[in-house]
Amino acid sequence: MCWLSGEPTLDEMLFDPTVITMMKRDSVAPDDLRVLLREMSRRLKRHRVSPAPPQLLPRVPAHHGGAKPACLTLLHTR
Repeated sequence: MCWLSGEPTLDEMLFDPTVITMMKRDSVAPDDLRVLLREMSRRLKRHRVSPAPPQLLPRVPAHHGGAKPACLTLLHTR
């Protein structure tokens, strides 16, 4: 797979030779995978929760540089 920008569509991924080989090896049919992914997307959209406000995010201990939300600290340390 080689895309110059953005993410591939599901159809682009399903037509990739490597993906086709792995799916054949695992006995996965493209149509079955499409149905599964659509169902998962539907469920995730139905149960989507808005993000927690910053005041509810866990705080980083003082010895790690202060009171930044933990998620921001993890992003900056990787």
